[in-house]
Amino acid sequence: MLSRRLVLFASWLTLVAAWAPGARAAEPVDFKRDLLPMLKQRCVECHGKQKASGGLRLDRGAPLLEGGISGKSVTPGDGKGSYLVQRLRGEGGEDPMPLKADALSAAEIALVARWIDDGAQVPPEPTPQFVPAPAGLRRLTVSQYRSSLRDLLGGKVTLPNDIEPDTLISGSAAVGATRIPLSPRATEQFASAATRVAAEALADADFRRRWLSCAPSPGCLPTFVEKFGRRAWRRPLTRDEIARYTKVGQRMGRDLPRAVELVVSTLLQSPRFLYRVEIGTPDPRDPTRRVLTDFELASRLSFFLWGGPPDDGLLDATAIGALSTDEGLRTEAERMLASPRARQTLEAFFVELLRLRRLDRLPQFRTTFKQASNTLGKAMRTETLKVIEEVAFDPERDFREIFDTRATYVNGELAKLYGLPAPAADEAFVRIELPWDAQRAGVLGHASFLALNAHPTASSPTRRGKFIREVLLCQAVPPPPPNVSTKLPEDHDGDAPRTVRQKLDVHRTSPQCNGCHKAMDPMGLAFESFDGLGAYRTSENGLPIDTSGELDGVPFKNAAELGTLLRKSPKVGACLARNLFRFAMGHLEEEGEEPLMDELARSLETDGYRFGSLVLNVVKSRGFRYVAALDRARPHGILQGKELSP
Repeated sequence: MLSRRLVLFASWLTLVAAWAPGARAAEPVDFKRDLLPMLKQRCVECHGKQKASGGLRLDRGAPLLEGGISGKSVTPGDGKGSYLVQRLRGEGGEDPMPLKADALSAAEIALVARWIDDGAQVPPEPTPQFVPAPAGLRRLTVSQYRSSLRDLLGGKVTLPNDIEPDTLISGSAAVGATRIPLSPRATEQFASAATRVAAEALADADFRRRWLSCAPSPGCLPTFVEKFGRRAWRRPLTRDEIARYTKVGQRMGRDLPRAVELVVSTLLQSPRFLYRVEIGTPDPRDPTRRVLTDFELASRLSFFLWGGPPDDGLLDATAIGALSTDEGLRTEAERMLASPRARQTLEAFFVELLRLRRLDRLPQFRTTFKQASNTLGKAMRTETLKVIEEVAFDPERDFREIFDTRATYVNGELAKLYGLPAPAADEAFVRIELPWDAQRAGVLGHASFLALNAHPTASSPTRRGKFIREVLLCQAVPPPPPNVSTKLPEDHDGDAPRTVRQKLDVHRTSPQCNGCHKAMDPMGLAFESFDGLGAYRTSENGLPIDTSGELDGVPFKNAAELGTLLRKSPKVGACLARNLFRFAMGHLEEEGEEPLMDELARSLETDGYRFGSLVLNVVKSRGFRYVAALDRARPHGILQGKELSP
């Protein structure tokens, strides 16, 4: 409260000085001194780095001038006409900003307007410095947990399918697993699963041949603990840990299989297995950060590229210090990228990014869309992944071709949906080239995108445009204001027929809706020639469909032209780099990691937008090897060399 009064007092003094009789000229408004403290205090809850509602940040000068998804917020020289001032005043029927803090006084708004009238000058900002993310623990996702069990216990063990599902944050399971601690229910599920799979494994001859090569003797159990523990915990066990878990097994007396079963179950319940420990050691060159140990780095690399734990080859290379150098890290990364496991994991990245897992259950009502079926969603996903495999996974191709390529893959169901000739074998997927005059092109012309971003009974330009804005351009769209209806105007008996475009035009006349909808609807309307399931159409309610629109001021005629614009947009490459970094690191980028986002985007452009190069650049980035000092540790806590009692 005191700081707010000081800001108000300072603003009042400035205005008094400006309006005082006989004053020669008003003192120029200093952005850093006069405005920034006020904006940080009143506006950053919604318009800071963590949220940036509507893509607008007000905690720094440069982002403020850039504006948000609604366009420029400031027009230098025109304070009255600037969107920022209009929103602060609540003009046009909108509530005055900020919504979650006290409204600015007339004097404060006048100060903002005068700063804009004088040219909206902001001081040069220092080059941002890289600051690594906090150290901490990163829980395995359900997929990573299952992959780890399969790697350790073999393919004959029944993997648990009843584990509490991951919570997605920003569409990412890895980010959710880092941010959301285990619930009591999930803890019980992991414990139960460990007991069951351990018993199954000991009944498997392949498991016993792999891990129990020693003859039954007093020295056999410690050998097993050391060997199995290294793979389970992704690092060598200490002497104390070997002794402790050997003692656990010895509770079973001379029954070696039962002893091993108990050891396996206990090791798999340990937080050292369920969590990836990323604490590091002090960096002698920089006291503010820590460098990951080689084994921590090996786990980070393996879970990024393989979605599972390091193999013996990586652990052996790590043991001799191969990952201590950038060249050694790159060598191991290239070896791993050559494996089919890497292709599967990076495919999983695109499944997560494009929300393709939701195709397991299509939301479309079969009463409205007769072709919707239990198998159509799977076919949609297969089509999209085959195109991504052909384009993005080709080391010589620009990944952005996925937005305007005319090549695609269809089976009988999809061919029927698209109005194409059926392939010879109804279930087999065949590669086809779409005609150049077709509006369907690229992955945004796939039924996967069109059906996932639609209503159960109709298409949705808003959902389709919102997906592009948020997922492909990384620009957050805020939720509707409270108590505002999101329903389109209804048709009544006797009304003339209208298209969705016409209804949205009426909807957007509301000042409360137009700010965000103008950033989504023009793109989404490009896809109105496709219904809610993805079939092509030329009319709606007997009226011709208009698919024209604009992407940030650049016009297009239809969905195919929009795809070409997206391919050319530098924002698409920068957004993909940001999303892949999140996938690799398991957290949303911190303020101090923004320089890395810029570096990855520039490198991607320099490398011709080749996806494989981006993967390697993420591995080579400073953010991959370093974490911040322990005083910034994540809320999951830190294992300080202590282990839970077996």
